Amino acid sequence: MPFLYVNIFYGAVWGILEATLGYLIHLTNMSSTIILCPLAFFFMNQAYKSTRKIRSIFLISIISASIKLLDLFTNIRIDKVINPAISILLEGIAFSIMIYIFQKNELKKSSKIISIFAMNTLWRIVYCVYLFFSPSYIYEYSILLSTQKVLDFLIIKNIETSIVLVILFWIEYKIKLPILNKVNPVIAIILFIIYII
Repeated sequence: MPFLYVNIFYGAVWGILEATLGYLIHLTNMSSTIILCPLAFFFMNQAYKSTRKIRSIFLISIISASIKLLDLFTNIRIDKVINPAISILLEGIAFSIMIYIFQKNELKKSSKIISIFAMNTLWRIVYCVYLFFSPSYIYEYSILLSTQKVLDFLIIKNIETSIVLVILFWIEYKIKLPILNKVNPVIAIILFIIYII
């Protein structure tokens, strides 16, 4: 049960931030990548460190994506809800793969930095593939309609967020943030109820 509560806690906090902060960012048409991507990987990393189980990463991404879908009940355009939810799931898969590689191999710091960039690139490429096959009501608003936007997403924003992620991991390594090995069931349940409501 502690495993479940920890995942509900991190997934719910991440999802609530995605559904609120992400909603506000998308209303302004600002780029959310530089803020929400590092936030996503922070929660996934904390969940993994708390449970030492790779499946925690994907589990909290499912919870977070589900909460993000609650924005469908607002007046925000559908692609600005569906696409971030898909991004959350893809980030979860990419981060899981990276952690798996870290577990199986003793990597140097330089190799870990390359892995972070590769992970960030992986989910972005798969995301573009998803957009290519997405329904017309999503595709017509997608970045694929502009070569400049695609390059910005795959290269510029990729480099920006990768640098932020490397800095975050370095700070975390130096500071040694506390790890939640267990979460009060009441807190987890309250967050879960907020998530459902």
